[in-house]
Amino acid sequence: MSWTEKDRLAFADYFESQYGKRLSINDEMLPLLHYMFKVNQSTVSRLAKTEKILENTQKIVNDVVLKANPKTYHFSSGEAFRWQLGITLKYAFWIAGIMIIFWSSYFWWAAHRDIKNAELILSAAPVVEQTLLHQIDADRNGFLFLEFKRPKGTLVENFTEFNVIDEETIRIYLGRK
Repeated sequence: MSWTEKDRLAFADYFESQYGKRLSINDEMLPLLHYMFKVNQSTVSRLAKTEKILENTQKIVNDVVLKANPKTYHFSSGEAFRWQLGITLKYAFWIAGIMIIFWSSYFWWAAHRDIKNAELILSAAPVVEQTLLHQIDADRNGFLFLEFKRPKGTLVENFTEFNVIDEETIRIYLGRK
């Protein structure tokens, strides 16, 4: 493409208006500056097109996201009730599941605690039989009882039914024959 004197003059005028420096139309840098100007101009126009495409793409993506995950819901008649019922059932199932886990854990713990207490009682049974069961007596009315001597130290046990016979004897009632 030939570059006429008219084109050189037009570019020199444009350069002076944009950058404030007058170039001679015979300057050997003028074609190079013109080429750089055209490349820059095409790059700017491509960037503008790309930005416009990106803005349109962003609008499309935002519309799709809003449709996929709306901030407001539009229900027809009866749908809102089913929606709320579904939410209620979801939380009810979660709470019921958690309560079942707690209940079964407590039941298991209580059963094992009772088993351990029973094992403790059974392991102590021979000692109890040797010391206490041979000392059980009955009064005139047929009530079984044990008599203990009052402890000399600071140990004091609270019983449900007992009588103090004398200063050193306590009678604990166990039940009827």
